[in-house]
Amino acid sequence: MIRRAIVALSMLVASPAIAREQVVEATGVAPLSGDPAQARWRAIGDALRQAIAAGGMDMRAATLIDRNVIRSDAMWATAQARVTGYRLTDEWREAGLMKVSISATIAPIDAPSCGADPLPPVHLGEMRLDVDPALDPAAADPLVAQFRYALRRAFGADPSDATLGPAAVPLSVATRSWDRYSVLAYGNAPGSGVYVRPYVRLTGRAVSGPGLVKGRRMDALLGLELLDAARGTLLGRAERDGDWTLASRGWDYLPADYRPARRATSPDVRGMIGRLIEDARELVRCRPVAIRIAGRQGDDLLLGGGSDSGLKVGDLLRVGGPTVDASESLDWPMAQVVSLGDSTARARLFDPASRGNAGHVATRMR
Repeated sequence: MIRRAIVALSMLVASPAIAREQVVEATGVAPLSGDPAQARWRAIGDALRQAIAAGGMDMRAATLIDRNVIRSDAMWATAQARVTGYRLTDEWREAGLMKVSISATIAPIDAPSCGADPLPPVHLGEMRLDVDPALDPAAADPLVAQFRYALRRAFGADPSDATLGPAAVPLSVATRSWDRYSVLAYGNAPGSGVYVRPYVRLTGRAVSGPGLVKGRRMDALLGLELLDAARGTLLGRAERDGDWTLASRGWDYLPADYRPARRATSPDVRGMIGRLIEDARELVRCRPVAIRIAGRQGDDLLLGGGSDSGLKVGDLLRVGGPTVDASESLDWPMAQVVSLGDSTARARLFDPASRGNAGHVATRMR
């Protein structure tokens, strides 16, 4: 009988993370061979990595030992800060190396970035309805129609165009096989911005009060689910609820104490929908700007979003997530936006060996 003993060892080391935005000085180096401008660009990228490391990081190591033989040994680093901007302060050459000094502004990686940037493209998806079959359609349909009309008007679609259907489901969000087939077949899925998935839940119940006064009540929940169209991550949800009293034998009743009323009672529907949309806009304003990479040409990344997604020339982008393999070297792939269109952009990698192929996601760091 062969017995195997497998031991897995892991270790986590955390360095203090910054609590607020601050300015740090960092120095970067790169081999001086060929084009000096390229060497300077590589050295700036190295200095940016040093600035991120100065903001704190978590190191995690794992070793797998099988029968006293090390089968695998890996280490990962998770950044706790991001560079929101930098300024080149000095550069010099020394012993075949290009060296630069930068003054970089770093912020906690999870700090919200709420600014006055224009809203990104908002793609309004199909509305999900959950309506109690016992409810009279004459009571439910006007509310659903008013909600749909307000959403189309708020997020840039023509409310009067009946032929305009919901936006295609982003590939990162698609879970149903038909949605994924449609995206792959037609290629019309958004690659940047925010995908909004509205939902309505309407329930009805009987109510009664003193003197056997009876009526019906409709409880409504209106909500918006906001997802990052590039990464498929949930940005947040916004919800508002209200209740209506429905007519019974020619009478309408207040929902609080069910006293007879001369006319129907309902919440301020327009105000409720308006507050819901404003809650959603606030979530969108504070979202991380993530753009799906459409392709690559040499050191340049071709991005699937441009100024309409909130990008500007000079913006720093992180390619991939904050966790990287640190077994051999510490490298957070980064790029800087060098040219910009309305819906496309180019970003240049600081290190050409970094990952950054079609399908990856680049996240703005400011």
